[in-house]
Amino acid sequence: MITKLAQCSIIAVFALAGCQNQPQSLSTPHLSDPQNPIIADALVTFYMPNNYVYLSTQEHRLFPHENAILITAKEPQGDFKWHLTNNIYESQIPPSAATTAPATVLDHDVVQAIASSFKASAGYYDLSKARHLENVKIQGRWYQPFQLASTGDKTPKITLFMLLDEQRIDLVRVAGISGERVVTAHSYNMHWFKEVQRFVPTKIDIFAGAPGAAEPARILGITYKGFKLLGKDR
Repeated sequence: MITKLAQCSIIAVFALAGCQNQPQSLSTPHLSDPQNPIIADALVTFYMPNNYVYLSTQEHRLFPHENAILITAKEPQGDFKWHLTNNIYESQIPPSAATTAPATVLDHDVVQAIASSFKASAGYYDLSKARHLENVKIQGRWYQPFQLASTGDKTPKITLFMLLDEQRIDLVRVAGISGERVVTAHSYNMHWFKEVQRFVPTKIDIFAGAPGAAEPARILGITYKGFKLLGKDR
């Protein structure tokens, strides 16, 4: 569970919001500057309507040097895959599972929020290339927002929120291309991953709602159980 402070922070970020691409292979990301991925074992909790909870064991293959992530899961309905590389998104969903979790929750905006949250909290973004927005106070703490450069009209708008007193990013807002929904990711419980010489998040909570929504819904929570790089265990 996230703390009351964190929940209020998420709501405040939504209040500040105000406001299928061409497929590729799902098995091998096409990267302009390929780096060894961080492979994370994830336990994902989906928070569904009517207090229904669905649990999924997944592998998240993260390419933080790029805007890339490959998510795979083996569910009773079959094999699932979600792939995002440089704003090109594709999913592979068994037909029989198209109207149930996790297919109804994970989409372009949510997958983007996961990738951006991990990348931002681990310090992989070059913030000198982002637009610095006016500082905002969220639940008593000051944040510096950074709006990433958009790569086109059909890509989500991403804003990173850095805690000024700690100089780290723990909130990421993804404004969907439809303009009808905002997805916010809160990353926390940082872990020192020696293979990459960085702190990485072990928990990410995802919220979604209309722009300006007072109480966005928590739609999923991610707990990373382990990380590896180049075949080495954590």
